[in-house]
Amino acid sequence: MGAMESLRWMEARLPEILKDLEAFVRRESPSGDLEGLEAAARFLEEAFGPLEGRLSRKDTPAGPVLLLKREGEGAPVLLLCHYDTVHPKGSFPEPFRLEREKAIGPGVYDMKGGIIALLYALRYAEATGRRLPALEVLFTPDEEVGSPESRPLIEAAAKKARAVLVLEPPTPEGHLKVARKGVGLYRLRAIGKAAHQGVEPEKGVNAILELAHQVLKVAALEDREKGTTLGPNRIRGGTATNVVAEEAEVEIDLRAWTLEEVQRVEEGLKALKPVLPGARLVLSGGLNRPPMEPTEASLALFAKARAIGEALGLRLEPGRVGGGSDGNFTAALGVPTLDGLGLFGGDAHQKTEYVVVPEIPRRSFSPPYEPLPLRPTGPRGPRGPGLRPPEGGGASRLHPHRQRGRPGRGGGGGADREEPGLRWGEGRLPLPGEREEPAGPEEGHASGGRPLAPGHAGGGAGAHRLRHRGRPPGGAQHALARLPGRGPPGLPRGLGGRRHP
Repeated sequence: MGAMESLRWMEARLPEILKDLEAFVRRESPSGDLEGLEAAARFLEEAFGPLEGRLSRKDTPAGPVLLLKREGEGAPVLLLCHYDTVHPKGSFPEPFRLEREKAIGPGVYDMKGGIIALLYALRYAEATGRRLPALEVLFTPDEEVGSPESRPLIEAAAKKARAVLVLEPPTPEGHLKVARKGVGLYRLRAIGKAAHQGVEPEKGVNAILELAHQVLKVAALEDREKGTTLGPNRIRGGTATNVVAEEAEVEIDLRAWTLEEVQRVEEGLKALKPVLPGARLVLSGGLNRPPMEPTEASLALFAKARAIGEALGLRLEPGRVGGGSDGNFTAALGVPTLDGLGLFGGDAHQKTEYVVVPEIPRRSFSPPYEPLPLRPTGPRGPRGPGLRPPEGGGASRLHPHRQRGRPGRGGGGGADREEPGLRWGEGRLPLPGEREEPAGPEEGHASGGRPLAPGHAGGGAGAHRLRHRGRPPGGAQHALARLPGRGPPGLPRGLGGRRHP
């Protein structure tokens, strides 16, 4: 079946997709809430259990981890999904609501929507006899808190996988993600000496004052030009206003594009020395998620998605974001990893988190099967800040987060918002088989100054497709084919707005 038939299949089931999405989102599952996580896990068991393959469960202190294994050709493709959210129960006035063209709710964008897209991609594959590779799908309950329990399971599965696809949402412009910052979490304690503030303060050593000196030294380790940030974002200390503070501590959030930058900052933190006589410093913590640095293998995986777009007259660009995901772990193992295959929307980690309803059908695809690049056995390929982020133009009236297809500055939204003014430095890494060409002046486009198209695309489950305004993109039969000239049927009342042209 061609792409148009696939799209019509998804469009016809949009009310059903929304019903499942609502049922899943209403099972609020914040990290650490074992009751909520159990309810969400039961939904997944009921939804994915009847599908082809074997669904197993492992109970952990963080909540249930589910694994769906499906037989197929060759080494498996690993799909990563997390079902925990950042929102405490009751954060939203209504756990799920439809507002014009948006579905709003806790985790609907990050990333329960991507899981529902995968569900329907697999249902479509089974309904049509679509050929698929061997698959392993991990559903984890602790990604939003660093994946302490699921990380070993993720890494074990990745070591035998030929590639990893992550169903996190795409960039705000709808592009796939080939790079993410590494995340380091540290705690710096200052230890002083208590004394009575009024009677004999000279006998004390104020830990808060010592920590104040150290916070400025920590901030000085930043390098915004390289995209390295340090956030001394939580501080505690002291016991009473009339007691010289004996202890104080600051929690530090590190984000960096490269492992080299992580190591530089760690060395700087370890080199900190007390300023006040009699004070001591204790540093703890470390790297939580290694940087997801582009490699030759991961770029080859992205190149397959881009080649599909170019066959349709589209220009796809690799994206990068500051937030981490479980893809950071698999990329660090050298396994080709492509991220951002979830539903299109915005406002991640905010009380306005949403997905765009008319975009759901075209992002819920199981594309025609083609063998993915084999996992390399040699050293890692090129890495670091060579890639240029996708840069978009102004927002459209209908979808403020969508590009109009003209040069401009990149935007951001939700948890993956970029630092203002951050640039990619040395230019873009060429994709395999591509000539390296300089970008056009001021436009900063990897295509040599050519503006991005007004949309987004990708491959795999939840594939991203570009919608052209005014003309069809071509006749290639693939999951990236254009949306038909009518809106999806069966939209619930209340979505309102005009349909997509």
